[in-house]
Amino acid sequence: MDALAPNALLPAPQVNRARPEGPARLLFLALVWIAAASAASAASAFLIGVVVGAHNANHNLTHTWNVSPIYSILLMLVMADVVLVLAGWGRGEIVGDGDARAGLGLGPIRRPGLLLLFATVGEALIFAWAVLLFVLLKPAQTDVLSTLFKAAPTAGTVVQGVTLLCAVVLSPIWEEFFFRGWLWTGLRRYWGRLPVMFATAIPWLLLHSFDGLLRPLFLIPAAILLSLAREYCGGTRASLTLHVLNNLIAMVLVIFVAPLAHG
Repeated sequence: MDALAPNALLPAPQVNRARPEGPARLLFLALVWIAAASAASAASAFLIGVVVGAHNANHNLTHTWNVSPIYSILLMLVMADVVLVLAGWGRGEIVGDGDARAGLGLGPIRRPGLLLLFATVGEALIFAWAVLLFVLLKPAQTDVLSTLFKAAPTAGTVVQGVTLLCAVVLSPIWEEFFFRGWLWTGLRRYWGRLPVMFATAIPWLLLHSFDGLLRPLFLIPAAILLSLAREYCGGTRASLTLHVLNNLIAMVLVIFVAPLAHG
């Protein structure tokens, strides 16, 4: 009797699946989101200037506000980091067909022994490379992050805490979610591991040129290490672990080693 039911001869309903985004669109969207985060960051600093200027214009000189540039820098960093963390998670849901964790590559860590090797030998090589470049090149420590890190020890608890939050938590999270997360997952559907490593590492390196033109040169070994962890150790949890460790080392270099090299 079921074979004679009215709906038995109707075609099965078609499931509309979104067509996977191609490599060009994935890379374009990455640029769009980075530009949007940069705009939000600049707008936050502009807003501070407007508020402080409006206040000072309506008060005498004894009641003016004097806001240190450090606070503006921190607000800009936090704003950009938050926007890109949210963007990475949202793009992860799209690339993962509704599953953000799959789109971001947030699987369990595999090959813990290999990850431990990366965390010891690899980070030691990164540290040695950075020290060597500091000694040979003696780069001027005038970029945004160097200024912020050097000011943090004497700028108070709030600045120290927010600086640590940005450098060791927010920045590694958004960078891994963004470059080695959804972008990696999307590109990996079309390309092999080596092209994807280059396609995600190069924009990551170029983005750090805003911290100084020589900074990408310092980060080349880190880009290789993070890519290897992403590919061979289970995903972004592994690369994020190394990224946090790498940023801690970078803070030590900027705050303690760089002044010795210039001395």
